Amino acid sequence: MTVANLKRDLILMDPRGTGLSLPKFNCADDGEQSRLWRQNIGLSDELKINNESMMKCFESLEKQFLALSPKYLGTEISASDLINLIQQLNYKEWNILGVSYGTRLALEIDRQLSANANTGLKSMVLDSVYPAGYGGVQTWPQVLDSAISGFFTGCLNQPECKKVNNSNQLKEELLTALKNLNSNPIGMNIRRWDGEASMYFLVNDHRFVSAIFAAIYDPRDWSDIAKAIYAVNHQSGLQQEEQLKILIEPYLNRNLNSQFNSLAFTAVDCADNAMGSEQDYVQSLIEFPLMADYTKDQWQHQLCHQLPEKRHLQLHGPQAPTLLLSGKNDPVTPSAWAVAVHRQWKNSQLILRENLAHSVLSTDICLLENLSRFFDEPEKEFSYCQ
Repeated sequence: MTVANLKRDLILMDPRGTGLSLPKFNCADDGEQSRLWRQNIGLSDELKINNESMMKCFESLEKQFLALSPKYLGTEISASDLINLIQQLNYKEWNILGVSYGTRLALEIDRQLSANANTGLKSMVLDSVYPAGYGGVQTWPQVLDSAISGFFTGCLNQPECKKVNNSNQLKEELLTALKNLNSNPIGMNIRRWDGEASMYFLVNDHRFVSAIFAAIYDPRDWSDIAKAIYAVNHQSGLQQEEQLKILIEPYLNRNLNSQFNSLAFTAVDCADNAMGSEQDYVQSLIEFPLMADYTKDQWQHQLCHQLPEKRHLQLHGPQAPTLLLSGKNDPVTPSAWAVAVHRQWKNSQLILRENLAHSVLSTDICLLENLSRFFDEPEKEFSYCQ
């Protein structure tokens, strides 16, 4: 925030059950997870085991803390919590900066405030737009397919990917690596960032896909993905293991990090998005077949089936002046989403950045340095850093 020099108070809030908020979602058993990762378990069985474990955790926590019941979680409730916080702080004027999921939360805050005059909300900056109606399990085949395909194209601009001539060759390398890992998983000890003892992790095909998807968010990690794919197919022994660790170590440690809470994420995701029908999901698998082997079981083993039904979020355009930011290489919240909603939202401006991906402000220093100009005069055209 020193670079941004916004000259404003910065208010950060941990949603219910996460970060420093209390009570917290916490019944993870590292020992149980470690035992799971040591075994070569098929994706369907691993999804089933994880969902059963998460459901037991939900039931246990709900008995202890009613506030952690899934029926009291979701973006609609988080937005209400944040509005109450701002009211308690008694700011006469304030702005919202949301990135990725934070953009969805921001839009819901704006919607809830739209019925009231003089709320003090002056403007919003939405980076990597993830609005209502663009998420949930129904879209998973499309999201994974598009993310992997986007990686094939975007990675070719990086030196490590130039070992292949085109995106089709990179695709074939990945599919070959998945076949190899399916028949011959690779085990290794992974260093933990929390100071605990190293953890043994068996890399099979579906865990490799998960690690790749986690790394796709940041183009700076794309070369690590390419190196790992190449290592599976063309290297062996210690050299292969070291290249794989560069990809797997961040993936494993992010999963163990208490700052990301999979229970809270699941509860919010289920509350926000309609499940749809299995027939529609099967049709989506047909339309997006690239990673169908790794998405076909997601609908069946979706925890949302067991959580209470809620009124799902609807797409609403912002009332406050809004600046939309999107990277054209974003494989996770595609720029097409930002373009689509901008066309519907008259009260918005859109900046598309070439050669950038997810979270524009984390890599575009010029935009970050000039962000205060939009907050100062949100009604004017923001034309900096074009």
